[in-house]
Amino acid sequence: MKNVLFAAVLMLFSTISFAQTSTDLIGKWKLTGMPETENMDKATQEQFKKAVMFTLDLKKDAKFSLSAMSKVVSGTWKLKGKVIELYAEATKKTSTLTVSKYLKSDMHVLMNGHTVILSRSK
Repeated sequence: MKNVLFAAVLMLFSTISFAQTSTDLIGKWKLTGMPETENMDKATQEQFKKAVMFTLDLKKDAKFSLSAMSKVVSGTWKLKGKVIELYAEATKKTSTLTVSKYLKSDMHVLMNGHTVILSRSK
């Protein structure tokens, strides 16, 4: 019985795990949601999205640009396991985004202690 339970848990983790590569992440991403706001009314959710709206462009040459609240940050990026490291050239600081769920169309990342949903921008 223990072996069956262990096998079931192992299968569950294998189906929800992911193996994205740097190539998978290349492209433009935009903030489309934040699970923490789900209990807010629709008007507040929209205001929140506008206040923290940003786009992230991860380029093939390992460069990135991040646009947030009328400011643009650029630098280099790399993927280490499930962690996207963003090195901002202007400030000489590294920020991280930890990918908790990845699909080709969107990904959930932990950013500054909050889970946000980024979707591919067209």
